Amino acid sequence: MKVKSGYGNGPNYKFRLAKALAKQLKLEGIEIELVTHGVEREVYVFPLIKNLHEYVRAPDTTRPDYYDYPFPELANYWKERYCLPRSKRNDQWRTWRKEQVWQDIARFL
Repeated sequence: MKVKSGYGNGPNYKFRLAKALAKQLKLEGIEIELVTHGVEREVYVFPLIKNLHEYVRAPDTTRPDYYDYPFPELANYWKERYCLPRSKRNDQWRTWRKEQVWQDIARFL
């Protein structure tokens, strides 16, 4: 059974392979249930200091040398690199309503 691997192809390769197998078994009349934790997570990381590797290796003896990015530049980078591509892959955001988003946020405050 072939499943694409590598960055940009979704969650863990092994889990996608297991899901594909479960789907195939279901087509053959064998019922199987996969259990997941259901916790969605997103983490966006990019270096904010020029000497990131040195600082991570020796934070007690190295001072961070921060980049001085203007905020509009950071916001544009995030938009182009993460926001727009994801919005094309997943259009669930089209059904959002402003009032509901604020209610959802308020639950966590």
